[in-house]
Amino acid sequence: MDNYLEMYANWYPQTYQLRHYPMQSTTATALSVKKRTEVYRTLTSEQQALLNKHRKFKIRSLFLKNNYLNDSEWVFETVNTDWSYDRKEKSYHLFCDCGKALKYQFVLKSTKSKKKIKLGISHFADHLGISQVVANEIKTGVNHIDLALDELLWLKDRGYTFPEDLWKKYAFALYRNNTLKRPVHFNQRLAQRVLEFREIKMPIFIADYRALLDEIAKVNKQVFDTNERNFVANQEVFEAYFRDLTGDMKQGYFKPDYFFNRKFTFEPTLDSTKKGRKVALEGHDFIELLHLLKQIEQANDETGLVLFKSYLEKNQRLIMDLDLYWMMYAKFKKYQFKENFFLGIPKVYRNGLLRALRVKEPVKKVAKPETTTTKLVKESKKEQTNQTLVVHSKTNKKPSVKPATKQLLDLWQHIDQAEQATVLKEFLENINKG
Repeated sequence: MDNYLEMYANWYPQTYQLRHYPMQSTTATALSVKKRTEVYRTLTSEQQALLNKHRKFKIRSLFLKNNYLNDSEWVFETVNTDWSYDRKEKSYHLFCDCGKALKYQFVLKSTKSKKKIKLGISHFADHLGISQVVANEIKTGVNHIDLALDELLWLKDRGYTFPEDLWKKYAFALYRNNTLKRPVHFNQRLAQRVLEFREIKMPIFIADYRALLDEIAKVNKQVFDTNERNFVANQEVFEAYFRDLTGDMKQGYFKPDYFFNRKFTFEPTLDSTKKGRKVALEGHDFIELLHLLKQIEQANDETGLVLFKSYLEKNQRLIMDLDLYWMMYAKFKKYQFKENFFLGIPKVYRNGLLRALRVKEPVKKVAKPETTTTKLVKESKKEQTNQTLVVHSKTNKKPSVKPATKQLLDLWQHIDQAEQATVLKEFLENINKG
């Protein structure tokens, strides 16, 4: 099997063996309302915002999945939570439209009048035209969501934080995957979701922790099955790849189809003439792109930017994602033709540019300027050739030559070359006239 994990262990011996992290959610993670509020208040504002974001997303998914409001004119918009809700202290911040204080306030919007109403779960049946059975089902679903989110608060309360050791090991698996001839497709949503938690140093869902382990195992299996042993890695290259990966994952262009397919077709986003039509990049496209990059490499920043914009304008038929091209430009400015540039761009571009680099351009012979000596040598050789031809011509003639002809030949040899050329020209003209 490929030794890439052994290589990782040598590079990062302290984090290769992962720290303990719970692997299974249990009823022990469920919190009382009081404990839930208490732990929530210990979170940073960014952590609180992320928790609320996930709660809203899960509740919205609950409504859409079960079509709770299909028979009414209302659609779910958001849910607000009053984490300071306290009946004993009479501390209230959210209210139902009827005036009742609420822990959870549901905001719904009319598809007809666009009017918004704010309700507690207990008033759904009264105001939305749905049965009490459905209202109770919604309440049960929301309670299950709260129990799922309790898992994060439970982990936080017990001192768990973001599993940085697992994240780096996962990134190294992606690094190895990126060099395979047939890489596996990673779970993009999982990676981007976990990255959100990393940025605020929040523990992740237990299910997501296990999913990252599964992603690493997928790469391990692919390495084993394809038997690709020629893996040469550099720790500095990986560290740069790791830093770039964190930024790239946040972007819309970071898609498995873009980065791991060796070949694919796409609909150009800038070329209206190709609307609805799929195109594919060809060999000459990469040769042209390579030529551009070589020009940018030699140019200053301003000129390089002009060259790149001109290329984009000229090649709109090739643009699948404009942000993706600007990412490649930024990476090239940072790394030029070094390994991190090729690792950071989609596989189809990497392979295409590497093939273009192997294409040998025809060597053009450049004529050297003639020196005076060269000219004299050429003229001498020419004169010798002419004399040889004359001698050869003489040997082929009949031996009998009139004295007048000999005299004419003697005179001819004493005339300079310029006059010889003039006389010869007139002689040939007279022959042609005759």
